[in-house]
Amino acid sequence: FLCVSLAMALQRITVWGRDSSSNTQKVLWILEELGVAYNLVAASARLGGDSPYLSGAKVFGLTDTPEFRAMNPHGTLPTISDPNTGAVLWESNTVVRYLAEQYGGERFALTPAARGAASTWMDWVISSNLGGLGANHHLIDDVARTRPEDRTPASLERIRVAYLNYVECLQKFESYMGRHTGEFFLGPSLSATDFVIGVEVNRWNLAVHAMRRDELEIPPLPLLPRVAQYYATLLKRPAFRKGVFEPEQKHEQLQGCDFFVGDVLPPHSKL
Repeated sequence: FLCVSLAMALQRITVWGRDSSSNTQKVLWILEELGVAYNLVAASARLGGDSPYLSGAKVFGLTDTPEFRAMNPHGTLPTISDPNTGAVLWESNTVVRYLAEQYGGERFALTPAARGAASTWMDWVISSNLGGLGANHHLIDDVARTRPEDRTPASLERIRVAYLNYVECLQKFESYMGRHTGEFFLGPSLSATDFVIGVEVNRWNLAVHAMRRDELEIPPLPLLPRVAQYYATLLKRPAFRKGVFEPEQKHEQLQGCDFFVGDVLPPHSKL
């Protein structure tokens, strides 16, 4: 009763971003998990709502306005404003940690050592081949945000390299999760780390389905049984589906496709 009363008393958090961004998806997912109300304000310097493609898109904008730069001088997304605490934050992993600690209560309470372990993986993703203008950026830009007829030999090579860089990182996830039997990345309980790792697993998996749809050449798929189990666990969570899977499925134009997790990540489990 106390938790329900507290949730009803909270003012809505404002999130600036777009749900086709994996960084924004992290934030939407944790807000859904926490049951904290929010408003998503569409903002982007690269994409808009009229087309999933970079070429010719009418962008959402907002990020270069004086009002937005007064909140976030870097103009980056996602950015949140929490009227309940007065916090204005950007950098998606920072936002995830803040929300977990501010609204997660005992559910996300961690010892300093456990918090360090969670942050180690969260920060590693940023510095790995996935972060920045790495595999995540190139795979989604050249698979989902470029029209098939506009792909050049250079873009096809970027897809190949991005795919292989993703595989390298996924194999590290596989090795780490092989050390324990928990359902989630760090062990038996959902943690802040999952909001970072989970969006990467989802992006790669759906991008590979999109590559198959477009009949692109795909290097041999690795065996990732622990990652597959992990992804199947996440897909059972309504908050993950609403905040991550469904927006990404729409962005990759895979709605209504008859495809299987097992086509990429065994065991076979129909979506």
